[in-house]
Amino acid sequence: MGVLLSPSDSSLDDLIFAAQAEASDDTDAMAAILSRFDRDITFIANTSASEWNLSQDAAQGARMGLVKAVRAHTLGTAGFRSYANRYMRSEARRAVDAMTSEDIARDPDLLLLPAPEERPGVLRQRDLPDQPARPMDFDAIVSVLSVEQQSVARDRYVAGRTVADIAAGLGISAPAVSQRLSTIHNVLRSVVLEAVAA
Repeated sequence: MGVLLSPSDSSLDDLIFAAQAEASDDTDAMAAILSRFDRDITFIANTSASEWNLSQDAAQGARMGLVKAVRAHTLGTAGFRSYANRYMRSEARRAVDAMTSEDIARDPDLLLLPAPEERPGVLRQRDLPDQPARPMDFDAIVSVLSVEQQSVARDRYVAGRTVADIAAGLGISAPAVSQRLSTIHNVLRSVVLEAVAA
């Protein structure tokens, strides 16, 4: 049974209590907590990476860190904001590290998702040694995703919608969208890396 409260009128402790009382992270209380920490998430994302794509990964990581902090927090303990910031920074760093390791580490310019100012519908392979840059058709790349994942990918990477906007449109929480985007990003990265290797 859920805890009924008005997220806009509730204290942070009340929201944490309500979020912890639910098994799902897709609750009004968790959405209200994420909203209250939006500035912190943006700051952490912007200071974790200079590349737009990596800062988006860092923001997703920070959101997941906040959810973990809420789950791990002992109610009645002071200093939740600094406690949560440690979780958010750690998860943001982990998200950036995941995208800059292995194959990406060999070519840091191979950031696979387009910045908003790039032409919609086309992913560009950055200059690789001994290979000219070539456009990569977005529809062909996302065809490996489920229909729902394709929709989320188009909203995020072609339309440039924010995680919060996508979550509102789907009627789910921002952490749920972040998790979907993380899965999508990993699948797309492997598809593009295979195409580059071919």
